[in-house]
Amino acid sequence: MTSVKFQVTETVLAFALVVLLAVALKRRGVITQEDGSRFAQLLTQVVLPAVIFSQLATHQITSQQFLMVLAMGLQPLLASTQATLYHLSAEQQQVLVLISSMPSAVLGTVFATRFQCDSETAASLVFVNILLSIVAIPAVFGALVG
Repeated sequence: MTSVKFQVTETVLAFALVVLLAVALKRRGVITQEDGSRFAQLLTQVVLPAVIFSQLATHQITSQQFLMVLAMGLQPLLASTQATLYHLSAEQQQVLVLISSMPSAVLGTVFATRFQCDSETAASLVFVNILLSIVAIPAVFGALVG
């Protein structure tokens, strides 16, 4: 488990350094506004999903994590269905669906630690949920807007 955490941390740091380098180059005028937009699009739509899927491919997914991913996919769908049933406006429906796609709170890990439950599993579930939300939120937003 420690090597997986190190790999994920190393990947996140590398990704952050690439973003910081792009920001620095943009401030110095090496990268134009248009180049910056293309770079951001490349990072968010190609590199980040590839990194996440490669990390997931090398990590054994537990049944709890699979259920959490399934729930993440179903929550926006259920929220949209409820919004339709309650005859909410389009703007209210979009807000509800976006909020339902947000990552879970980290308080579950705190409670698991406090009440001597499996805090490592709780922490890994929250972590995977947050990682997947990096892809899920833009995907849900894209489905809503366009």
